[in-house]
Amino acid sequence: MFEQNLQVAAQIDGDFKEQVLKLCLKQMNSFLMRYREEVVAYKDEHLRDRQLPQCYIQYMIAIINNCQTFKESINSLKRKYSQSSDPFDSDAAIVRTLSEVVKEGCQFLLDEVFLDLEVRATGFKLNQFDCTVKSRNVFICSRNWLSLMMLDL
Repeated sequence: MFEQNLQVAAQIDGDFKEQVLKLCLKQMNSFLMRYREEVVAYKDEHLRDRQLPQCYIQYMIAIINNCQTFKESINSLKRKYSQSSDPFDSDAAIVRTLSEVVKEGCQFLLDEVFLDLEVRATGFKLNQFDCTVKSRNVFICSRNWLSLMMLDL
């Protein structure tokens, strides 16, 4: 939707296009703050009943991956529609919010793994091969996401 608005603005005037881009980035920042709040609410809902939703880990991975997609989309819009190389007012807030979502999402996944390991450890002898493939994947993905999100917009 931002793309269409910027295309129309570009046909009207270059200055107007810059104003619309700034407004789009401001709206993206507002969206990302609400997105972060909903991710936390999603985790809290899951912790009330860990059987629901059934695909919590997959959804949380998708949420984290969306942050990289948002980052790439924002950069693409700025490259395509901005004549200025100066940072926008909302850049720092967008980067901060995306980083928070990724860090928190990775922490939520790790918390889930540790809860699973805690459940397995009670009453059973835990050996080095008791980690599930899912747990190992969460650790690997978390490390990769965190390293990707350390790159600025």
